[in-house]
Amino acid sequence: MGDGALSCDTPAAMTRAYSDGGRDIPTADAISLSYSLLKVFHDNVNMVWHTHDHQDRAARIIEHALWSLEHAHLMCVDGQELKPLQTFLPPMTEPHVEPSTSQTSTTPTTPESAAPDNGSTPSRYFPPEILEIIFSQLTKVRSSADQSTLAQCALVSRLWSDEAARLLWAVPKLENRHQLGLFARSVMQAERDVKIFNRKPPLLRKLDFTNVVIQPHNGADGLLKLMCFSSSLSVCLKDVRVRGDVIHRDCLFIEDLLCSVLQSPHVMLEVLHIESIWIGDGVIRNPLFLSQRFAKLKALKLSDLKPNGGDRLLPPSVIEALGPSLVKLDLSGSGTCVNDDVITGITKRCSSLQYLWLDSCGLGDGWIESLGQFCNGLKLLSLCCTIGVSKSGLAKLLPHARRLEYLNIQGITGPTAELFNLMVLHQLPVKGLWVDSMKSDMDALKALLIDRRQTLRYLDINKEHECINNDFVKFLAEHCTDYRYFGLATLWVTVDDETVRHLMKSCPQLEALGISRTRSIVNDLEAELEEKYERYIPFPTIDEI
Repeated sequence: MGDGALSCDTPAAMTRAYSDGGRDIPTADAISLSYSLLKVFHDNVNMVWHTHDHQDRAARIIEHALWSLEHAHLMCVDGQELKPLQTFLPPMTEPHVEPSTSQTSTTPTTPESAAPDNGSTPSRYFPPEILEIIFSQLTKVRSSADQSTLAQCALVSRLWSDEAARLLWAVPKLENRHQLGLFARSVMQAERDVKIFNRKPPLLRKLDFTNVVIQPHNGADGLLKLMCFSSSLSVCLKDVRVRGDVIHRDCLFIEDLLCSVLQSPHVMLEVLHIESIWIGDGVIRNPLFLSQRFAKLKALKLSDLKPNGGDRLLPPSVIEALGPSLVKLDLSGSGTCVNDDVITGITKRCSSLQYLWLDSCGLGDGWIESLGQFCNGLKLLSLCCTIGVSKSGLAKLLPHARRLEYLNIQGITGPTAELFNLMVLHQLPVKGLWVDSMKSDMDALKALLIDRRQTLRYLDINKEHECINNDFVKFLAEHCTDYRYFGLATLWVTVDDETVRHLMKSCPQLEALGISRTRSIVNDLEAELEEKYERYIPFPTIDEI
């Protein structure tokens, strides 16, 4: 092996670099089928490729990887049974790559059916810490491809099978009703095995039901309301996400769902997302228990709440259950279900609140003083189309929001110049602005862009097309060279080709450029814009922060 960093970018290259002889076709196939896993090995080996000692360690890691994958594939080619090596797994999406002879099943098997480690299974394993690194890399961004790769890992050995099962159970992928049914059966089977074999249960950490229909006729509502909270598998459950618009209206109100959390004395949620759900009578049994379950809650999304007749507000028991652990709160789209009193009550209890989304809510200015008084660590505030809030009211907040980084006030009428001036006066570390600007605001906006050039990176200006012209775009090209996003996509904007090219050249870090013009763009410029830039970067969501 030579000195320097590894340069093996493909399985074939890795095979050539680390084999002590020619590899046969089945082995090459095994390597190709496990490319995503080997790429992880490659990335981790690079981290230790510095001294000769580290190079020896890196070589051993790669050799172990190739040997294990080769052994698994050759067992499959020889017709040996790999299925018993699997421990009970939750359902998986369709494999993206898999040997044609593989018998990988999406139906979990019991742990007692797994074969013990003997001569039919590999005897050489990665050290546990290396195995942990490998699997943690595979689950950083969960996708169907990662899911299939984890399933392949389960075929290598009992040790790999146990680790893959643990990770697959932690964050199961539920993308359709078929998978939901398999998952429900897997939960019941796992519960039975825990009781019969006294085996440590697989632990659920995150359940995302936002992509599947939850209705009484397929029993999924019972799974949601009972098993996922009262099951022994939910001891470590931290993250639950549900969309109410796929839940039968007569089946589940927000009161029912929150009461179901109380079924387990062990559940201590850190993230709870409930979207588009109905508010019933507002009565939640045992509100003290709800407070205990929310003691560690960091992120809460109750968006698009819908009143079930009459004037319904967010239940007081929910507000009283919140506490200083809450950092992120999204109540967007809830209209009259969220008013000044609701937000005032929340801010008084949640002093650590840093990220707040209140788009399209029934708010006035009555909550602003409380927010400034109790939540002085606020970093993000979104009030898009919350038309009851005034910009003069927001001006009273900015002197207290000394850490504010992202602000969205599009859809709120009135001049914005006072807010721009206050941001300069109090030196707010603003990174992103989504605003409506009038012609009278432009001088104050330019002063802000010059003053905050070290921090401001995202600017989206809506309405008042006469504000966005060649002169303003030239100003951006001169003073805002480190920006990543300009949203200037207001109708009837007049900006010529030369000015657009000047902006593109002056801002090398630009990732998105939304700009519309009265006349058609010449073909080469249009193609360049489409190739180089996104046209729009939306305001950050609760999942992106």
